[in-house]
Amino acid sequence: RYSLQSSFGREDEASTSTSSADSSKRQKMDHSSVASLRDLGFPPSLCILISKLLDVSDTFVGGYVHPSLNSATRLGKYRDVAQVEKDLLLIKRRPDEYLVFGSSSPAAESPLRNMSTPSSGGGGCLLGRERDIQQLQDAYQRSIGRSNASREVVFISGGAGVGKSTLAEQLCRYAEANGGNVVRCAFDDLRQVQPMSVVLSAFNGHCRKVLNGDQLTKERIRSQLKSLMGSKNAHVLGDQMPYLLELIGAPSSRTSNASDDVDASAASNRFMWFFRLFLRGIATPDHPLCLCLDDLHCVTKDVLDIICALSADTNVGSLLIAGCYRDTETGPDHALQNTLTDLERNKVSILHISLSNLSTETVNMVVAQTLQMQPGSTKELGNVVYAESGGHCLFVQQLINTLKQEGQLVYSANDRIWTWDIKALQSRDSITDNCVSLMKRKVLGLGNELQSFLKKAACLPDYITFLAASDESISNVLLLESAIREGLISKTPDGFKFTHSLFQSVIYSSIPETERKVLHLGIGRDLWSHSSVEELEASIYIVVDQLRRCADLMMDPDERAEYANLCLMAGEKATKISAFPSSCEYFLQGTSMLSEGDWKNQNYDLNLRLHTACAEAQNMIGDYDGSFITVNDVLENGRSLKDKLQAYTTLIMSLGSQGKMMQAIEAGLDTLSMIGLKLPLHPTQEDVRTALRETRALLVNKSYSDITAFGLMTDPVTLGATHILTILSRYAYVCNPKLMHVLACHQVKYTCEFGLSKDSPYGFAAFGNCLGHADGSITKALNYGKWALALLDALNVRSMVPRCTTALSDLFSYIEGSQSRLQSQMMAVEVGLRGGDVESALTCANIYLFTALQTGGRPLDSLTTEVSRYIKEMTLRKHYAIAVAIPIRQALQNFQSVSIDGDPTIITPLNSGGVGPPGRNKRGIVLYREYILRLMLACFFRKYDEAKTIIKQCDEFHKTNKFESISSQDVEESFLVGIICTSIIENCFDEEEDGIDYAQRALDATKKFEEWAKNGPHFQHRLALLQAQVAFSIERDHEKAAPLYEEAIRLAEEHAFVHEQALACELSAFYERKAHVDFPKARQIFQVARKLYGAWGATAKVTDMDEMIDSCDVPLSSLWA
Repeated sequence: RYSLQSSFGREDEASTSTSSADSSKRQKMDHSSVASLRDLGFPPSLCILISKLLDVSDTFVGGYVHPSLNSATRLGKYRDVAQVEKDLLLIKRRPDEYLVFGSSSPAAESPLRNMSTPSSGGGGCLLGRERDIQQLQDAYQRSIGRSNASREVVFISGGAGVGKSTLAEQLCRYAEANGGNVVRCAFDDLRQVQPMSVVLSAFNGHCRKVLNGDQLTKERIRSQLKSLMGSKNAHVLGDQMPYLLELIGAPSSRTSNASDDVDASAASNRFMWFFRLFLRGIATPDHPLCLCLDDLHCVTKDVLDIICALSADTNVGSLLIAGCYRDTETGPDHALQNTLTDLERNKVSILHISLSNLSTETVNMVVAQTLQMQPGSTKELGNVVYAESGGHCLFVQQLINTLKQEGQLVYSANDRIWTWDIKALQSRDSITDNCVSLMKRKVLGLGNELQSFLKKAACLPDYITFLAASDESISNVLLLESAIREGLISKTPDGFKFTHSLFQSVIYSSIPETERKVLHLGIGRDLWSHSSVEELEASIYIVVDQLRRCADLMMDPDERAEYANLCLMAGEKATKISAFPSSCEYFLQGTSMLSEGDWKNQNYDLNLRLHTACAEAQNMIGDYDGSFITVNDVLENGRSLKDKLQAYTTLIMSLGSQGKMMQAIEAGLDTLSMIGLKLPLHPTQEDVRTALRETRALLVNKSYSDITAFGLMTDPVTLGATHILTILSRYAYVCNPKLMHVLACHQVKYTCEFGLSKDSPYGFAAFGNCLGHADGSITKALNYGKWALALLDALNVRSMVPRCTTALSDLFSYIEGSQSRLQSQMMAVEVGLRGGDVESALTCANIYLFTALQTGGRPLDSLTTEVSRYIKEMTLRKHYAIAVAIPIRQALQNFQSVSIDGDPTIITPLNSGGVGPPGRNKRGIVLYREYILRLMLACFFRKYDEAKTIIKQCDEFHKTNKFESISSQDVEESFLVGIICTSIIENCFDEEEDGIDYAQRALDATKKFEEWAKNGPHFQHRLALLQAQVAFSIERDHEKAAPLYEEAIRLAEEHAFVHEQALACELSAFYERKAHVDFPKARQIFQVARKLYGAWGATAKVTDMDEMIDSCDVPLSSLWA
């Protein structure tokens, strides 16, 4: 009681019930000997709490009458115990804020406390954002161990200054506190630094952190990265992430490799693939990764593509991606909105947290926490702050600081408490109506020297460090300290930055345009002139950006040319990291610095390089009109065909990218004619035979060693021509097959005449394919195919593996068998993805999936997993190969008992989210492959009425799409049609007219397989089964059929065609039922078929066989009905 009284320095009138003796004793006490709780250093929060408990009418607070509290009601008396408990719990939870001991308060020595403070649990807490914080923490916990599940992406949106970055910081702290790693990328509102380089710089810092961490973790991550990426491939990322090279142990100097010579599209795909492999190595359940991307509204499409790529890659385990953006700056046409749409289409789980302004109660909590007082004591002040700020988070903070600076919020050092005049605050006019105006008001109130310093800093925050180290460093350091005291700039481990990007934006926008350009010019020239070669390379984006903003002030032609060269350097550096939107801007800026006259003087080479690179970058970002204009500049001003050749190539690829394949072919043939190679746009069959004959004549008596002795092709024009031939072959495959044969022949001719190039392996592969299909010379064709594979290793051009594999897939299937090619096809897919040739890789993936299903070479459950993986990759790339993969997935599902409407022959209509083939004819090929899949399902599930329709559709397709060459699909069609036709003849007794037609089709199929079986044993079981069916249903020779069924079953087992072994057993069982009426034997064979279908994974067929086993005593006619 004595202590409580002395805390007010007087006798408490509420204690009159005490004894008069005690009262007399207290009155005699020397007042100077009394030490109040305030003087003893007790925090104001406790003094206020005690005064409210005692209900003192004069409202003394720690011995000092609070000017803002002129009555007990103003102080806020406790009405019940619950209010007391609430304040006590608040003090207990936040002792660092409310239990500050000592003679002074931290608040008196520094700007007001930040609104984000530590909680008692050690984590972070944002007032009013507790639910959002919990959602983020839950999302992080879900991401741990999410190695094979769909990815979750978090987006935090809201206006500027609403608290997005602070909320994201809480997620980062939580991740680190729970054993996770954090990579944070803060992008620039003014885009002064290339966004992709910000990402790579952040991950480079993470690699440095791993290098400096514990040895066990470092060795584990090193081992994972080596296994995934390989030391030789580390430079794909390592050129921009040197600490990654050190972590993996790769040499710092890059060794030249022929496979590095890839076009821009392949380079971009390769970069993204290895970035994903890198993330797979560093994001693991043991060390989850939180990737935080701040200010996504500022980034370019290449950074957004990373989000899509990582979210689609389920092999990247334990990764949480969190992005912040201003929803006020991302309209419907913003690239980020397209990214959100893509993520939703890809079924990525999205947690969207939309931040709004704070409530009245929360603003009061912010005020109380900032002043280190209980909320009940600041309620009226909080209402004033809310009324003026509207609850805008940053506005609240800045307004409180402004009230302090203008003397309306005063801290009493003697009483260690903030004081204010509430009536004056309520009656005054508002300082301003928004946060930006308040910031402008604050900046304009600063001294001229400090304003000048801040203007330079706003033009480039990184320039602050340069200024501090300049000749005027003393004055600059003093100005920097003033800016820090004003709360405008803060120091970070990497340098200095504005405390909020709005400060930079406000200051920057206040600079007049003319003055702004002068400032940028001075900063750019300063950095340029004071940088070494290495420093300039490291800061090239910043230097180029500074000078870009004032390019019209550079009048000297020599300086403009030198700056154009800097733009070329920046563009080439951005191209290496597949940042094509930025590289395009740099190249365009460089071309704008040169004039028409520069095509005719010493700047010709610079102009040519800028325009050529710019056209390619424009094509990569889909600016086809811009690319066409830039290409024309090169074609009009180039001095030679050699100088123009790359522009021509870009034009061809641009037309192909737009689906204008015939136009691309025409442009390519025109270019080849300039080189001296004239080819017909629509070659006849005689043209094909002539080209094949002439090419074979060149190869007469030549061995593989003769080919490798040719030496390397060196002439750039000839090299360009062979590459154009390769490009055109892809387009010709889709819409001009005869031309494809002619192109393949001339690729081989160029090798024989001018030497080997990186395109030579594909030339021999395509030639072998054409020779085998168009000429029928299978053995010789196979020999050239083997040469192609050997040349891949001899020339070290693994980037051509998927193209060669695609070209040779049908050819090798006739000799080695489709099943034997599965491993090489899988390898080709991986090589293509790693090398960036996504086009060939995903085409190869479809060939693999189709082959694996048709040959039974993979269990269906494993194949289903693989097809899902490839479909995700195709969806991510928006690649038209998905049009083939989706029907394959549906066929797999039909075999696994999930067919649509109970009909196993139904294939889901293509729904690939806008992804389609780049040409009308491509759809025809897709339909044909769907027909083959449906024929397979109709054959296995005995859906003969549906089969008749599908056969007619195939016939119609062949009439309108006359391809001279055959493929593995043709082989499948012949086999399936042969089996179906014989079954129709045997079981559809009322269709004699059709039976004659179907009989001929079955005989034709058998004849084809008699020829194909000579090339390889893998056709023999199919031939035996066809012969058995013909003997049974057409020839009616039952004695002949029996051993053929047994032979088909034996050969299928011998060559591991489990599904066709099961089919042979099934057909043999039907034969036993009808020919011999041997129901026990039929039941036994059905049971064998059931077991084989189970081993394949066809659960729908297992159920089907169960029905056949149970109904062995039922007449066949009822079964077919």
